[in-house]
Amino acid sequence: MEYIYHFTNIIRKTTQNLFNKATGVFQRNDPNSQLDYTELIEDDDVTQRQRIKTIPATSSKYDSYIPSRFRFIDSIKNMPIRYQTAFLSSLGFLISFGIRCNMGVSVVAMTHNETEKLPNGTIKLIKLAQFDWTPGIIGIVDSSFFWGYLITQVPGGYLAAKFPANHVFGFALGISSILNLFIPFAAKIHYGVVMILRILQGLVEGVTYPAAHGIWRWWAPPLERSTLATISFTGSYAGAVLGIPLSGILTEYFNWQIAFYFYGLVGIIWSIYWWYFSYERPAIHPKITEAERVYIEESIGESSSIANKKIKNIPHDELYLMEDT
Repeated sequence: MEYIYHFTNIIRKTTQNLFNKATGVFQRNDPNSQLDYTELIEDDDVTQRQRIKTIPATSSKYDSYIPSRFRFIDSIKNMPIRYQTAFLSSLGFLISFGIRCNMGVSVVAMTHNETEKLPNGTIKLIKLAQFDWTPGIIGIVDSSFFWGYLITQVPGGYLAAKFPANHVFGFALGISSILNLFIPFAAKIHYGVVMILRILQGLVEGVTYPAAHGIWRWWAPPLERSTLATISFTGSYAGAVLGIPLSGILTEYFNWQIAFYFYGLVGIIWSIYWWYFSYERPAIHPKITEAERVYIEESIGESSSIANKKIKNIPHDELYLMEDT
């Protein structure tokens, strides 16, 4: 178990470093207060010294947005809502990619005999494989997820534009997590049933990336868009890195079903909290500060009174007349 401890310790430190770096963001002055920030600079005589700057609270221009690279928040509670959304969506992607890794790892324990080599060189059968799936069947079952995933990439963008993108994102992860709970039961029926569930998982998870982009349409100021999107999408890579060894550990110390149950339950819990916490736009979020809301809306060029207007009727006749003239 020592290697597990070291592995989790590395993940914890990496996450903390990412968390600390991500909090050095561009922020707008609170109209009701002054903004102090600390900057570390190098000097000829002193290696490092601390300098405090105070920006007048009356300033409302974009030049009052200052980079506070060394401002670190005290707790998650004080983190700006847009960054809480980024880290929470990153956790969602981590769970999503963990779900994808379940089958690839668990199928080893599902379809292979457990044996032991004796001192005399003979092989002793300890446990017979639960499923007699051929390599071809295993490949089809494992890849069936991506059949559905490929189909809903483009429709996912349409859904994220038509409906609140945060709801689309949470709904997709929630449904995929529920389906994950049924895979162990489906495997006992027939591998074809597992394929159906995996295709359905791919269909619903195919909308996650388009939905995530739709979320940042309302929440990401231009100067922070790349940072917020990077934090969010980093969860997908972390999910693959963590999902494979974690599924293997759960399978080794418990059984192959536990990996499906674990990610299914964690995904459902995440979806419930996401549904409670996330909102489509800053203007309707009940916990956002006035300063953050104004900063996001003005930097994007939107205000709380402007709805997401769509062109319902395109004046084709007028356009043709303009082209003729």
